[in-house]
Amino acid sequence: MFALFTASETQWERLVIAGQKKTVIVRTGLYYDRVESVARAHGFAWNATLLGDLRIMEAEAIAAWSREAR
Repeated sequence: MFALFTASETQWERLVIAGQKKTVIVRTGLYYDRVESVARAHGFAWNATLLGDLRIMEAEAIAAWSREAR
């Protein structure tokens, strides 16, 4: 499962926030349709269990990045 998560590293939706002193790129979530293509290419069966596991990892990653940004 972690292999799929890391293989999907380029499939994040990003929000660019430009300020006067710096620009911040925030990952807001995965593009699930694109991750499904990555999953199938890597031999994973796309199903509710896989999606649920990915959503847990996605939420944890977003929370970790949020903590780092503070």
